[in-house]
Amino acid sequence: MSETKLLLTGPPSSGKTHFFLDRLRESLSRDESDFRLLVPTATMAEHFRNQLAREGLVFRPSLVSTLSKFVERWVEDLPQIPRASLELLVAEAIRKLNPAEFREVADFAGFHACVAGVIEEISSAGYDYSAIAAEAVPGLLAVYREVEAALRQRKQSLRGQRLLRAAERISGDGLPGIRSVSRRSTFWPSAP
Repeated sequence: MSETKLLLTGPPSSGKTHFFLDRLRESLSRDESDFRLLVPTATMAEHFRNQLAREGLVFRPSLVSTLSKFVERWVEDLPQIPRASLELLVAEAIRKLNPAEFREVADFAGFHACVAGVIEEISSAGYDYSAIAAEAVPGLLAVYREVEAALRQRKQSLRGQRLLRAAERISGDGLPGIRSVSRRSTFWPSAP
């Protein structure tokens, strides 16, 4: 079976959402349920489900979902650390390691939040601390390594690690009962 992939891009109001909703309506009118529409937020998923329900279409809510909700069944054994907990881990790592680059700002909660955000971005791009070793500021690299060690000990992970694990498992096991997956997002991270 040949797999068709479609990348739909364009500026706001160019018809991307309309395109996806039309394809979803067509599938639902044929009583198909072997597809998923993935959107960036739970609010957007709820909006699309409500819009389609107002049009008289009946379907399982899981057909329109967020990426996080969609991958959950493949990563139940790898819980994601909440953002506030990640910021606390970063603060602990900075206090413990006391990197010279961070000394002037090491006690600021805003700085901890910023470093947590950088770590999440790097992880979401598919990298761990070892992959950025040649590029990173030594203090950031040390903090990232410390945070990853703490996450392993706690049996938790970053969002990017969960997505990679889900992709590995989906690649190996396939998507039983699902013919196609569409993403309605202009915020989708690029592959490394």
